[in-house]
Amino acid sequence: MRIKTAFIFLLILSLLFLAGCWDYNDYSDLTLVSALGVDLDDTSNEITVTVQYYIPGGGGGNTQEKKSGAKNLPSSGALKAKGVTIADALSTIQQARRKKLFYEYMNVFVVGETAAKNIMADVLGFCDRTPNVRMTSYMTITGVKAEDVLTTMDPNTSVTIGRNIYDTIDQSNHAGSAFPVTIEDFAEKLTISGIEPVAPQVTVKVDSSQNDSSSESTEDNEPVKISTLKEGYQIINGIAAFQGDKLIGWLNVKESTGLGWITNKNMTPYENVSTSSDNDTKSTLVFSVVKSKSKIAVTLDNGNPVFTVNTYMEADLLKYADNTDFASLTPDAVDLMEKQLGENVQSEIKAAIEKGQKDLKTDIFGFGFALYRDNPSIWNSQYENEWQDLFPDIQINVNVNAKVINTGTSIKKFNVN
Repeated sequence: MRIKTAFIFLLILSLLFLAGCWDYNDYSDLTLVSALGVDLDDTSNEITVTVQYYIPGGGGGNTQEKKSGAKNLPSSGALKAKGVTIADALSTIQQARRKKLFYEYMNVFVVGETAAKNIMADVLGFCDRTPNVRMTSYMTITGVKAEDVLTTMDPNTSVTIGRNIYDTIDQSNHAGSAFPVTIEDFAEKLTISGIEPVAPQVTVKVDSSQNDSSSESTEDNEPVKISTLKEGYQIINGIAAFQGDKLIGWLNVKESTGLGWITNKNMTPYENVSTSSDNDTKSTLVFSVVKSKSKIAVTLDNGNPVFTVNTYMEADLLKYADNTDFASLTPDAVDLMEKQLGENVQSEIKAAIEKGQKDLKTDIFGFGFALYRDNPSIWNSQYENEWQDLFPDIQINVNVNAKVINTGTSIKKFNVN
């Protein structure tokens, strides 16, 4: 009996040391943030923060969404406020919301161009110091206002604006237009010597018949403004390149694809290869890339580093050009097509290198890190402090080995008689 009593006493005593859910928050008490946007006025140095949020179970859409005809969207909206810091602006927004801003479900962080050129360190510092901000959220940069990106909704989707941007970025490497970069990825690149950070570029297409994006449903003297949602959609159409924490320029889609090949971003786009100078479908081969891998090799020539990008890829042939001399895919035909595919990919890689090395003069590829990895003593003693000045003139070679893998059966031209 005494043993049983002692056991019960110890069991009750142990319950006192259980932590429990001391920081539990009920959904009904939260404003679930789907995306954050930051813009900077370079004249006044005021920071504008846009919060795109949604309410779980909203279902039928809010008043703004019903006015715009987007009836399938969950109940959501966008608020913005100005401040001297990001936290200051968010504090102003919080004062206007009876429900706590909650960042655990945040999908993307959108940074406007001016902010990306001047206050990226502040953006990353805010993310690092705010416990609920997920570092796995996607970072994206826009050449327009972040507010415009986060107040443009696609009426044909039922997900929130932030989630829609996240999904679009997630699929960008299948189109070759860009690739996902998390906040954590971006911040990590800033701490690694020999490689500079990048982020996908997002822009918007808005129905021109709608009101101007600057219109709001509150007076100009109000500290918190409700941004008017507009119908349209977001496009991921390139890469923003940085030098340190400063935005330095943009890569177009072709250059972004080349960057993806070099940095092993699991790109699986379609490659259209022209077999003649005529720009028509009859002279075009279409491949679907299914696998790729690149490695940067480093050699020393009289003490100077020489880099070679070696890229291997596998692709399926989807369209056989009508103007080729081969009626079916003979070994000679396959060899020719693989050569043409390799040359096409090589041109994308060279375009990216040309933009990064000669125009932007920033090592977004990691050539410096490859040198450090192979020869850390040489990097530390000779190149690390001077790499920004030396990078534009280093020698970079490109080799591409392309393999067409769906040639196990006889593939013939499709002819209609």
